[in-house]
Parts: sequence; structure tokens; C-alpha cells
Amino acid sequence: MPTACTGILFLYCFKTGVLSRAAHDIRLSVQPRKFQQNGPEIHAQFSPLDIEVDGAMRGGVFDRKGLKNRDKLEIRKKLRSEVLKVQSFPEITVSGRHCDGVFEGQLTLQSTTRPLRFSTTTRGHTTYAELEIQPSLWGIPPYKALLGTIQLQDRIRVECCFPLA
Repeated sequence: MPTACTGILFLYCFKTGVLSRAAHDIRLSVQPRKFQQNGPEIHAQFSPLDIEVDGAMRGGVFDRKGLKNRDKLEIRKKLRSEVLKVQSFPEITVSGRHCDGVFEGQLTLQSTTRPLRFSTTTRGHTTYAELEIQPSLWGIPPYKALLGTIQLQDRIRVECCFPLA
């Protein structure tokens, strides 16, 4: 879980498929372009163009050097063009209410808005959360490569932190 926080999401993507041993689970990160909090109301706006490929996950442990720079660039390119289709969908938003250790709201991804509810923990002036989303619920099928022998699972683990106003 992140420690210092200005508002960040870590996104963990998991591989599957016949040749999945040749691939890596990966960690992505993104910070909001806008983060507004008015009492319990929260609104965050993200650009898919800001998503960074941080590195590989090996046995559940983050390895910043686990991917070569050219691999990171290729993943980022495919993420933008084939998975998130940023030309057509340049914005991701999260909005809702945070009260008594629960965030309840909605996530808009590729022009599809779906409910979002998860528990949070507050330490000091920072709130932390872990949740899992299923991209296909927002119309995003799991990414496939090499005729489907390597693909991403239809789940993304999200770890986030955001400051309290």
C-alpha cells in the first residue's frame, strides 16, 4: 500500500493463458488530473494518457526493473490504442461520497458508468483503499496476444490513496 499520498492509483493486471509463463503480471499507476473534495463528496478525473507502466510483479512483489523500457513503451502503446481507446475515450472519472470508512459512487470508463462501492482505511490525513474491478463490465474485453495464448485476466486490483480535506 502506498505511504505518502497526493492521490494515486496503482493498477495490478494479471496474465493468463497457455503461454502466460512467458509474460508478466504488471503494475500501472496514474495520478488524477483533478481531485476535488467537498465534505464527503469526492470527484476525481483521470486521463488514460497519464497511465504509467511501472514494472513487473514477480510472486506478488513489485519489480521496477522487471520490464525493459521498450517493453514498457509497447505495453503503454497497446494500453492506449487497443485497450482504453484513448482517441475515443479521453477521460476516466470517479465520483461519489466517502463516509464512515466506505466510498459509494460510480466509475465512468469508456463512456460507461457503473456503481462502485468499497471500504477505506484512514491513517493521519490520508485514506487508503483496495478493490477489484472487472473491466468487461465497462465494455473492455481482456487483452489478448499471440492468438489468445497470452491474455490478461478480466480483473484489475486497484490500490489507491487520497488526501483528506
